[in-house]
Amino acid sequence: MRFFISRILKNVPFLFKKWNILLEGLDRHYYRKISGKYIIIPFGTYCLPRVIVALGRLKPKKFYGEKTCPFDLLFSDLYGNVNLLKAGFEDFFDDIIFDKNKNYYINKKYNIEFFHDGNLTYEEFRVRYSNRIRNLLEYLNDKRHVYFLIATFEVPETFCLKDLAETVKKYRKNDSFDIIVINQSKTKVETEISNVHMIDLTSDMKFERINREGNWVQELKYMKTLAARRFYNKLLRELKKIIK
Repeated sequence: MRFFISRILKNVPFLFKKWNILLEGLDRHYYRKISGKYIIIPFGTYCLPRVIVALGRLKPKKFYGEKTCPFDLLFSDLYGNVNLLKAGFEDFFDDIIFDKNKNYYINKKYNIEFFHDGNLTYEEFRVRYSNRIRNLLEYLNDKRHVYFLIATFEVPETFCLKDLAETVKKYRKNDSFDIIVINQSKTKVETEISNVHMIDLTSDMKFERINREGNWVQELKYMKTLAARRFYNKLLRELKKIIK
């Protein structure tokens, strides 16, 4: 609704400016409220976790002071992510190369592709991800409840999720955390692991339905298709059952 009203008001610059000032004030109040309750840490394996919680207003945008973490905007492997967390990210930069064919950086050891960072020099890349790693570790030491949000096209293996839960417990002084897995594989997965929640995407929530033009972010952001609206609404509804 906000998007459609904004599009209409763009034709009236004065009202559009007033509308944006009003929205920004309301958003700041709202984001201060939810930021005091919990933190959401996107944990791979691609951008969907960060995109869906930002669009759904479950997590503040960077504009409102939210910090970016290392797995927000890249392609990665869940098992590699868990091993990095176990290692405290100490060897994160040890095996970084710049792939000239793909035109972005790759971590060969942990199978990570930094497809949004190809325009950076290596020093700029190192500074960016050093900051993002520090942000994640600070969030882990925060007193607020922490939600790890994962989206994966591979079947999420039980041993890997157990490993993640045990690793997080070593960082957290209490059990105030949950792990949410958006399972986009074709296999329904059930888990009895404490603190782990599985969201199995149904047939009308398949990613392929919203990526026909290869730009699923824009389809979700602007609700370009009925499939995008269904995907967004159903996934957000499932997330809100857990994130409170």
